Amino acid sequence: MTSTTTSSQGPVPIHRIAHHYYLYSAPAISQLRATHSIPGTLIGTLPQCPQQNVFLGLPILLSYSETRRLVTIGAAYIVDDVAAHRNGLSALGRGEKMRWMMRLKEEGMRVAKMQEETKKEESRVAMAKELERLKAEVDSSELKGEKKERVLRKLRRKEEEQREEVGILDRANEDADLTSTEGSTSREATPSSTASTNTSTATADDDESLFDTPTTSRSATPSSAKTAKPQTSHSTTAAYTITPTLSTPPLPTPIPSDHHERPPLPTPATALHAYMHSQSYFLLPGLRFGSHFNAYPGDPLRFHAHFLCRAYEWEEEIEVMELVGGGRLGTGVKKGFLIGGPVSGVDEGGENEEGDDGKDVRCFCIEWGGM
Repeated sequence: MTSTTTSSQGPVPIHRIAHHYYLYSAPAISQLRATHSIPGTLIGTLPQCPQQNVFLGLPILLSYSETRRLVTIGAAYIVDDVAAHRNGLSALGRGEKMRWMMRLKEEGMRVAKMQEETKKEESRVAMAKELERLKAEVDSSELKGEKKERVLRKLRRKEEEQREEVGILDRANEDADLTSTEGSTSREATPSSTASTNTSTATADDDESLFDTPTTSRSATPSSAKTAKPQTSHSTTAAYTITPTLSTPPLPTPIPSDHHERPPLPTPATALHAYMHSQSYFLLPGLRFGSHFNAYPGDPLRFHAHFLCRAYEWEEEIEVMELVGGGRLGTGVKKGFLIGGPVSGVDEGGENEEGDDGKDVRCFCIEWGGM
């Protein structure tokens, strides 16, 4: 079973928004799932399949019990997401914002070029296969007369198109090399003008949005704009729009000392969750089975649930029909119906909570023997 000790990567931030707890970072989610047996619940739509709701994506929603357990074992800390963004944006300078936008634009251009190269390669492969098919058709003894002439003309046309495409690609590569060489030379030759332009841009005080992508006309002097030679480009690649999934960077990553957030108050469900988690079970919401959560002996992607877990106060009266219904349902779906809670109850004040480490909890498993 996986360990529940804190990993060497350190605690991860849990973002609190409107009394809900979220994880947005894929590495943090992988760390908590692999190291601490906390899967969470995916609630985001998939970019390629936004209309379906069978398989979901980031972010992950953590339950109160999962959040409290992670904070208790030191695997995570809670951050007020609204306050963190407000403070981070107020401390972020214009220069940092512009550099971040330029970095996104460069990343978008890199992705666009990769996609364009992939399409060109697929086109070349398809053309080569078509040429091979036409050549095999010409060599076939079944083709004669006018039909063979038509295939020969098509073959010559395809070969000419292939030669033209190779020539265009060679010229485009030469122009790209020449442009990059000239650009590096001009940047080395005019450091003072570049520095003055950057200074004026960074200190500009206008009503323009700070997140607008900078254009070349802003950083070019009038004289250089007049004397610049038009460059012939064989590529019309437009940069892809990159939408970051995280706000860090450019915002600073929140650290534990930045927050004063407390974990959710203890309940019988958090105590039972802590006990089952201490026994190395993975726990997922159990709403469809009428329980607080389902307990899995390993990763839910590999195992079926063993128990339907429902939490109660130690002195709470339980309706007999709840026990009968839970036992019959659990037996019907080949799972045990587990009830449990803290022996001494929980401290609603949030101090020295009983059962928070899972040591003061007792459980009972009910099965319906008449089925």
